[in-house]
Amino acid sequence: MTDRPPRIACLYVPDFRLQVSLTRLGGEPEGGLALVDPDDGRRLIVAASPAARIDGVKRGMTSVTACALAPELTVREIDPAALSEVHLELEDAVRSLCPHFETTGEGVIYAAFHGLERHYAEEGEGGFLDDLRLATERLGLPARVGMASTRFCARAAAVLEGRVPGRGVAAICVEPGEEREFLAPLPIELLPNAADVVEAMYKLGVRTLGRFAGLPSPGIARRFRERGVALQRLAGGEDRGTLIPVDEPRAYTVRVLSDYPIERSEALLFLLKRPVERLTAELDATGCACRAVEWSLEVEGLEPQRGVTRSAGPSASARLWNDLLKVTFERMALKAGVLAVQLEASEIGERPTDQVRLTGPRAAPPGALATTLAHLAAEVGPEGFGVLRPSPSVLPELRFRAEPGDGPFPASPLSKRDRIESWVPDRAPIGALPTGLRCVIPPVLVEPDLRSGRLVGFRFDGGFMRADRVLGPWDVSGEWWEPNPIRRRCFQVEGAGSEGEGSVAHVFLQPDTGSWFLTAWLD
Repeated sequence: MTDRPPRIACLYVPDFRLQVSLTRLGGEPEGGLALVDPDDGRRLIVAASPAARIDGVKRGMTSVTACALAPELTVREIDPAALSEVHLELEDAVRSLCPHFETTGEGVIYAAFHGLERHYAEEGEGGFLDDLRLATERLGLPARVGMASTRFCARAAAVLEGRVPGRGVAAICVEPGEEREFLAPLPIELLPNAADVVEAMYKLGVRTLGRFAGLPSPGIARRFRERGVALQRLAGGEDRGTLIPVDEPRAYTVRVLSDYPIERSEALLFLLKRPVERLTAELDATGCACRAVEWSLEVEGLEPQRGVTRSAGPSASARLWNDLLKVTFERMALKAGVLAVQLEASEIGERPTDQVRLTGPRAAPPGALATTLAHLAAEVGPEGFGVLRPSPSVLPELRFRAEPGDGPFPASPLSKRDRIESWVPDRAPIGALPTGLRCVIPPVLVEPDLRSGRLVGFRFDGGFMRADRVLGPWDVSGEWWEPNPIRRRCFQVEGAGSEGEGSVAHVFLQPDTGSWFLTAWLD
């Protein structure tokens, strides 16, 4: 009896970055949502919601172009911190079902079914896939699942769940030995990181994985080297890669008990000195640093006092965290005697490296900026501590304003007036809309009200508009090769009328005939 090959389940969250943003916003905005990469100066759209795609928003177009197509579109930058946080929650959900899994960090997780056969003796592989789907949906994320004997085949089954002819709408479980047959009719675009190979194959008329797998291997090797040969093996159902299991996140926590109730902050700081050193030593030993320390004080007869102390940057310096905790507790009143203290490092990342000078003036010690900012924040309070943000203004002294930055103080929402005045396509809040141009096609003939040759208003079909201010003229000409070329003298009229107060209209004078036309409303 031969051993059954290992079975791999794939959990796939479609449009992971978009789904995380929609979850944080509480649903899809009315005009749709589009995402841009914060590191891309061109502000190209990388993901768009269904409502945005209906309005013509596509990947690759600029955010300005997208907003011109869909004026009510909400454009947001990708939040790496939110993606990481949600993906950790997704990993915890999978870990509760399967201890052996691999993650890509992009909404794709491979889980090993080996060792779970007895647990799913009745439901089988389908029961395990259903549990993976349910655990993901509890986080508010859509999920597609599939299972096969190779990672690539399992991912293809998950991505195309419900869209493979003859497989129905249920989760796809590819039996061992059927990988090549299953992959053969699937599109070649499923190959990972192979845009150049897919483009070259399209020019040759190769559109499916089966046709790509059937090409002569020596020719693929000459054209695409070892990578092409590896991709051809994937297309043929051969995947030599194995799962690389994810280690369970380590918790950096210390707890200390007091021999007697502590009622003064000086004694509390003395008690915390050694625990802080142990905590930072553990971080330093693993090459990590933290940006926040969560603390919990157990007091006599009351609920524990909890809080978070943050640093301006990741650090594993015991001296820095002792100074920051000192600033925190000196400003805080203890409710009762402290019996125990627990510290836990959070927002953990790689420890930053500092270049030490061999000559010249000594640099500031690590953490000096964080300590200084913490002291300033404690002295001036949340109203006087923050960062400068650009603000649109004609006065130089008003082009920046102080707003609460990243730290212990919550950011205050902007006023409605500020939101409208500072409208930017990829930074505008939900509901804040730009000024749009409502064209009148074809232009409507209007009756001008002229006084001493100056336009003071005009009548049009259905109303009258008073001109409080007229901007222009701008002369426009075109189609000079035609018998009757275009010649227009354009004006922007601001005032009040049947369209309401603060109306703005675009009109033009045709010099050849002396006729006036209404061409657009700006509202």
